[in-house]
Order: sequence, then structure tokens, then C-alpha cells
Amino acid sequence: MTVELTAARVESRVVTLPVDRAGWMAWLIENTEPDWRPDEWDAANWLFTGDPDKDETAIWRCNSAGCHVAVRATRHLCRSCYEQFP
Repeated sequence: MTVELTAARVESRVVTLPVDRAGWMAWLIENTEPDWRPDEWDAANWLFTGDPDKDETAIWRCNSAGCHVAVRATRHLCRSCYEQFP
């Protein structure tokens, strides 16, 4: 099987869904409070950073002492610490 044939098979399984980007943006603007979670949400730049010290934020710090990298689960190491401390 060639690379081209493999790529064509994978591509044929991709389903493109119609997205109303303007409508979605309008909905976000209408339904997102500018002062929502002020230390985490930057409304001007549409950036949510999350605060691992807040219970309602699903983000945690790396379990390695002194590391402050965010990870996706409790008691986990970030990639860098994982690779340094196997």
C-alpha cells in the first residue's frame, strides 16, 4: 500500500460539518460575561488561562516539587519532569 493510497483512505472518512462561525461568535459574545472569572478569563483576547488553586478549574500543577507547569490530572508530572525522572 502506498502513502498516497493510505492518505486517500483516511481522507474519505473525514466528515466536514457545517459551522456557522459568525453565529457561533455572536453566541459566545452574548453568553460570556466580560467579568467572568476575572483572574482567569481575559475577555479582550478571548483567553482562558485557568487557576489551579481554584476548585472549579479542571487544571492542576505538576506533581514534581517546585514545578509550576499545568497538567490535566491530579498527581501527574508534566512532560519535562516525566522525561527527567523516569
